[in-house]
Amino acid sequence: MDLGYFAKDNCLYTVKPEPTNIILTRYLYIKDEVEIALLAALLNKNDDAVFWAYELYHSGFHYRFFELIWQIYYEFYATSNPSLEAYLLKKYSSWEKEGKDEIYVSVFIQNLLIRPYNLDVFLIKNIVNMFEIETIYCSNSVETNADPDAQIKMCIDLRDFRSLAHWILTYVPNDYTSMYNFYDKVISILNVNSLTESMDSLFTSNNSVNSNNNLNRNKLLKDFANIMRHFPMNKTMLLAKVLALFTPEKGRNLYVQIDKDDVLSYRTVKHIDGKAYTVLREEAIYQIDKRFLQLFKSSREAVADPLTLLRYNWLYFASFSPLWFERIQKYCGYVNYTNKQVLFMYEDDFHNFYNKYNYEYDELGRCVIENMLPQIDVNNEAIYSWVDFYNDYNKINNNSIIEVCEEELEEFGKISI
Repeated sequence: MDLGYFAKDNCLYTVKPEPTNIILTRYLYIKDEVEIALLAALLNKNDDAVFWAYELYHSGFHYRFFELIWQIYYEFYATSNPSLEAYLLKKYSSWEKEGKDEIYVSVFIQNLLIRPYNLDVFLIKNIVNMFEIETIYCSNSVETNADPDAQIKMCIDLRDFRSLAHWILTYVPNDYTSMYNFYDKVISILNVNSLTESMDSLFTSNNSVNSNNNLNRNKLLKDFANIMRHFPMNKTMLLAKVLALFTPEKGRNLYVQIDKDDVLSYRTVKHIDGKAYTVLREEAIYQIDKRFLQLFKSSREAVADPLTLLRYNWLYFASFSPLWFERIQKYCGYVNYTNKQVLFMYEDDFHNFYNKYNYEYDELGRCVIENMLPQIDVNNEAIYSWVDFYNDYNKINNNSIIEVCEEELEEFGKISI
């Protein structure tokens, strides 16, 4: 996604936080680890995903939540569930028009939890970005007189999806018109080919195909253009939509309806003066899947001793969440970014703030700390690798169309969510 569109969550800040800064959420989880936990819960088909979604959302990161959930949709769900896109776009539009109703967070999560996914887009995107991969077209074909359309058609005719993905991510310009034209070109090539017998079987269950077994070009392009009504297109989204043309659709046109009462328990707990120390003991009860912390980057990795840092200065790092920033401002507080402190203009406000919100991080028990800041000692725990990830999460989905080599996965380092 284009981060510029979703930067609205940061409008409260007079100083933009450094990218390496730890940011704490409403219940003092590390924000990027909440995002990792959300992805893990979705792939594990675990209902904890609803909590992680609201932990991000109710911390004030409304637009970041939707940026992340669209990213997850296109990287893991779009190729198997292309028809879900229109439904989610409709719900996203309703969220924008209806005062950002919290119920739509659960609508997105619950409708992903019931659907199949595959790893094609996520893995090939990272492989292309990390490695020089072999392609069936000349690497300098775009700089020579070679016909680009012929190169693209060759990728399609030979079903060389690695080469097709490489072309999209490397050579298609990163603007809407170029991506729209490329998508149209792929559809046209498939239709001109008249869909061979093997492709007939591929598209039998695909809602994009009309009675003549040709792709419904007008509908596909209309759906493509509809995305731009909500947020900018990027090449990962283009890659997902192109691969969806070849992937057997497994997801059903079945949608989960959410009742407003179902989401009330995820609202931020009301604070009672003098009782703030009970909040984390009662609310921070969800555990992050520690295997995923070995695969994805976390901001804590830039800190030698994150536990000590947070024990004695947690409020500064929480101040980067809109929820905590508003709480601080309500009590005439402000953030000193130079000295990394939260200060209050008046002593009474200082005492009133801490009487209401002092979570007593330095007094928390080991179990609560382990939930919020799980420790990973790779010397004592089995290392969870990308090969393990692929074996665990790809084998349960049989509609992948891109083959990944174990040697490539072994070279993967930690990836940003």
